[in-house]
Amino acid sequence: MTRHRWWRWILIGAAVVLLIGWMMRSPPVPVDLAEVSRGPVVVTVSEEGVTRVRQRYVVAAPITGRLERPLVEAGDSVAEGAAIATMGAPPLDPRVRSEAEAHYQAAIDAERTARATAAQATDALKQAEREERRVEVLHRQGVVAQEAWERTGLQTAARRRDVEAAAARAEAAHHDTEQARAAVQSIGSGRVLLRSPVAGRVLSVIETNERVLPAGSPVAEIGDPTRLEIGIDLLSTDAVLVEPGDTMRVTGWGGTDTLVALVRRVAPSGFTRTSALGVEEQRVPVTGDLVTVPGRLGDRFRVDVTIPVGRVGDAVRVSRSALFRERGVWRVFVVASGRAAGRTVDVGMIGGDVVEIRTGLEPGDRVILHPDEPIRDGQRVTPRPDR
Repeated sequence: MTRHRWWRWILIGAAVVLLIGWMMRSPPVPVDLAEVSRGPVVVTVSEEGVTRVRQRYVVAAPITGRLERPLVEAGDSVAEGAAIATMGAPPLDPRVRSEAEAHYQAAIDAERTARATAAQATDALKQAEREERRVEVLHRQGVVAQEAWERTGLQTAARRRDVEAAAARAEAAHHDTEQARAAVQSIGSGRVLLRSPVAGRVLSVIETNERVLPAGSPVAEIGDPTRLEIGIDLLSTDAVLVEPGDTMRVTGWGGTDTLVALVRRVAPSGFTRTSALGVEEQRVPVTGDLVTVPGRLGDRFRVDVTIPVGRVGDAVRVSRSALFRERGVWRVFVVASGRAAGRTVDVGMIGGDVVEIRTGLEPGDRVILHPDEPIRDGQRVTPRPDR
């Protein structure tokens, strides 16, 4: 066999080997891809919440006696002093009179406390207004940033709402005092009329049937459903990031609009709650005031609340689903020339669906979303057809 024929058979054999290798190589893995970009990263905390009437007033039995069927139903509008229900006063009895007088004295003490709280709220408002004026002067001089000035304005607005709430509680306490005084005077005279302490709507009627009630039993709740607040219970690790004046974005209430509320108070003490998975969690109550209340929203409605707590204005960012943990560090798979290459990244702020990348990626890089077991360094990949 000539030398020329040997070379021909060698080339044919090499071609067959290459063909077999090409046919046996693993096909590319279809993957979902995303591009690294630049933009803002906003860190938020989210929780399910509930709406509440800002000031809820409970009409209670001032004496022990027989409650007649209430004169109102839930949803009825009532004026201040309107009749809610009637109680049959018991016959003259030293014990009943003693209870009524004790209730009257307790109402007087509660009114004094409410008026003192209202005075403290007024003083706090005056201090907040003085602070706002000082910060405004410094802002005009360029010493204080715009954000600090706006925050003092929010604090002043919160103190103003506190004054309104404290004044309303003082008026309600005064009404309770008058109701208790009337109860003392009515003992032995036949009937006691239970009246609404404020103008508003009947939120609920607690006692709907005639029966004997002890003094202090709640009969109905009155409030103004056009003045609502939002209540949420945050994990304590999230609550420390929230401050009074922060914005609350309210969704999931049934309408298409996103409502806005301002955080009024972060409770100084938490409580323990067991999650649906049986894990004990430390929760902290957070309360905010709705800026605008749509007419369809009412008391004790479910809502979803999101509070922004941090922001990077211009960051290299990537989809959170591209990240995975390996040996204690964050990694991603970058796609170049049709192959996957693992890369370690330094993660900054994590905001919802996007993550700030400090080092390891550049805008324009393509990364694999939801990397799973078949993906490895050097693996051939191809974008899914629907991408």
